[in-house]
Amino acid sequence: AGPNHTLPTNGTARFGSALSVDEFVKKSGLLAYSATALRAIAPTVLELAAAEGFDAHANAIRVRTT
Repeated sequence: AGPNHTLPTNGTARFGSALSVDEFVKKSGLLAYSATALRAIAPTVLELAAAEGFDAHANAIRVRTT
């Protein structure tokens, strides 16, 4: 975080820019599961959510699979 992370160093300015259009594009990942697939993977997701302390994520899976 900060300006030192956007400045090219060690000669990289010769072949790369500090900023590109890619720096200003918001990226997000999407996952899609059928109801059957979500029910099948729900126990694993619930276990991972519990291990990570993501109670709201676990509740979201419970709501979607009941």
